[in-house]
Amino acid sequence: MKPTIKQFRMFVDKQEDLNIKWYGRYNGRFCHDGIAIKGSLMDGGRLVERMPSNKIALGAWPHQDNLAFDYIMSWGVHLFANEEQAGDEGMKITCARVLADVEMEDLIAEAKMMDALGMNKTWVGDGMLYRTTGKDKFHFEDVRTVPTDALRKG
Repeated sequence: MKPTIKQFRMFVDKQEDLNIKWYGRYNGRFCHDGIAIKGSLMDGGRLVERMPSNKIALGAWPHQDNLAFDYIMSWGVHLFANEEQAGDEGMKITCARVLADVEMEDLIAEAKMMDALGMNKTWVGDGMLYRTTGKDKFHFEDVRTVPTDALRKG
């Protein structure tokens, strides 16, 4: 099962004996969008060896970059489960189109903020996030999604 970014970070932070540190969101060369750690490649390999016994199903990093004395080792964001799939806080967000994991994570964070502030709607990126009648249920209306009726009208 895919880990969430939060689960992966907790796993990395527990590896105190390795020369590995959490880096977080990384936008690398060739349009790579990932979640990264930094440190030595040898300890990165040791981290990968420990993943299966800790139920982290990522495997070896598909992207790396040099940082002078350290390396960036990064896994694409698509390899991680979003917080909703992991059952985080029970937030449910619907949309007319399929949302990328990164978009879903952003929307869940906004929904949590809406809950804390008692808001019913807010702009998020290119759309509006609305609270629905159900508890912890929200709907994202993306302005990039054109309704079919608008296409028929010309």
